[in-house]
Amino acid sequence: MGTKIDMVSIAGSQINLREEGSIDQTSRAAGCCLKKAGLDGSQLGLLVNTGIYRDEHIVEPAVASYILRKIKTGLTEGDSDGTFSFDVNNGGCGLITGIQLVDGFIQSGGIRHGMVVTGDAEPYPGLSNSYRFTAAAAAILLSATDDKSGFLSFRTDTYQQYKDLFESYVSWISWKSRKSRKSRKRKKNILSVRRKENYVDLCVECATQSYIDFLNGAGLAPSDIDLIIPSQCPGEFVSGMRMQLDLGDRIVDVKAENGELHTAGPAFALKKAWGDGRFKQARNVLFLTVGSGITTALALYRNDLNQ
Repeated sequence: MGTKIDMVSIAGSQINLREEGSIDQTSRAAGCCLKKAGLDGSQLGLLVNTGIYRDEHIVEPAVASYILRKIKTGLTEGDSDGTFSFDVNNGGCGLITGIQLVDGFIQSGGIRHGMVVTGDAEPYPGLSNSYRFTAAAAAILLSATDDKSGFLSFRTDTYQQYKDLFESYVSWISWKSRKSRKSRKRKKNILSVRRKENYVDLCVECATQSYIDFLNGAGLAPSDIDLIIPSQCPGEFVSGMRMQLDLGDRIVDVKAENGELHTAGPAFALKKAWGDGRFKQARNVLFLTVGSGITTALALYRNDLNQ
């Protein structure tokens, strides 16, 4: 039994509406994903949320439970039973970590359908320092398959010597509203994001090493990989990997259309390749993600082109 991708959906801020929070955006992506696949929330055995920058810095209860409640609106109380949900925090690598977890549940026979969702938005609009990620969310629906397609292997590496290169934290400090010069300073929860100048270069260096180690472990040559679905953060990561490994058009870049995407970045890249046919035409697809830590997470996906 394997685990295959049934559907991917993405969501960004809707035009002419107030800025959506991460929960609303992620719920919208999840609902759209289920609708396109012809399923409803009661058929999910597991929902994993991997977003990091959450509405009002919510930690408890799990944001996954809020999303699950929203996508199950309209179902009977009995239909809402049986779906397990939780949050996973692994930064830019969270989407692959979530997929690996769902894959484990499917491989064990515990569930038939699972979903990984993710989304980031400024927790309190206007109350942050150096937050520059595009507000965006995504959902990937996974299911069991009996053919030769699906995820084959996963790998996660952490380069702890670079753990201080990217940091984000919340401080309780005085803050004067940017919207009104007359407003007095008040204590607020302020999000600060700090990234050192060499972070991008070292992300490329670490991801390259993990890429080489992963292919060696899988017994594959670089030419065996038909398509690469990468992180879209930091913003220069994709172009750096393209140059470092001479990947050309095999690596998907969506920065020009979407800006700098955090945890939802790989799903946006997947959606683009899904829409233009490249994903389903590729035999071997490599998901290549990077995040603070520096952490890398990779996954090999195979399409059965003989179906």
